[in-house]
Amino acid sequence: MNAKNIHIGYGDSATGCLLEAITNHGLPGAHAFPSRDDFTQGPISQCLEPDGLQQRIVYWQTVGDKLGFPFQPEEFYQQSMTILDELESDEITLWVGDSCHDILATGWLINYLEEKGFDWYIVKLTEVDDKDLPNQLPAVNLAMYTPDKLNDLYAYRRRLTPADKSMYQSIWQKAAQENSYYRIKKGNEIHSVNEDYYDTYIIQFLTNEFQPAAEVVGNILRGGAYQISDTTVEWNIRKLIDKGIISFQGDLNTIKSCSIKTIAVE
Repeated sequence: MNAKNIHIGYGDSATGCLLEAITNHGLPGAHAFPSRDDFTQGPISQCLEPDGLQQRIVYWQTVGDKLGFPFQPEEFYQQSMTILDELESDEITLWVGDSCHDILATGWLINYLEEKGFDWYIVKLTEVDDKDLPNQLPAVNLAMYTPDKLNDLYAYRRRLTPADKSMYQSIWQKAAQENSYYRIKKGNEIHSVNEDYYDTYIIQFLTNEFQPAAEVVGNILRGGAYQISDTTVEWNIRKLIDKGIISFQGDLNTIKSCSIKTIAVE
């Protein structure tokens, strides 16, 4: 892939926003590529090794099978890594939000593509003036923006400094060495936490009366205490069901078709 300036967004929504901005709103650049993997959960210790992404393929296959969503991780990674491995560009522009997801993915990308010798640039949403934030909301991810606003954000584009590069690489290397089940952002730091970390937080949204599970998931996501995905919430709910802490009724094949409650301790 030959191009002058490749944009990288974190997730399909952010990347779709970039593509729309390039195509219809004059954003300078040749193409946008999504960094999709949510490195905030699951094993990451082998992600920089040859064929090491098999570790992630197995993990996401386990999650996908349990949650029943149509995701083919092996095909997904093969396609994604082929694009990355064949990437040829003078410039890479990273659009980094203030989320654990974006920060870890940035660290992984910079480490993984280290030998390519790209000219790295960054649009760091935490450096954007409040007037350019959507409704003055926290700058978590580029997907918060509409494509027509990205040229305004592009004005904040700057070269990735050696200090920036070292910081992101170190964040990734530390997290990969710890290889915990989850990684979270507290303040300005990324912390590794164990598999049960979200249990207490999730349980507080349930009662001893059945509620639609989809409603509970929505309430948890809106709770705001954590930057947590719906996949992570549903995965934890199902683990709590397996532990006998949460009870369900209805069709558990899809979270939208069942109701859940806490199990009273006698």
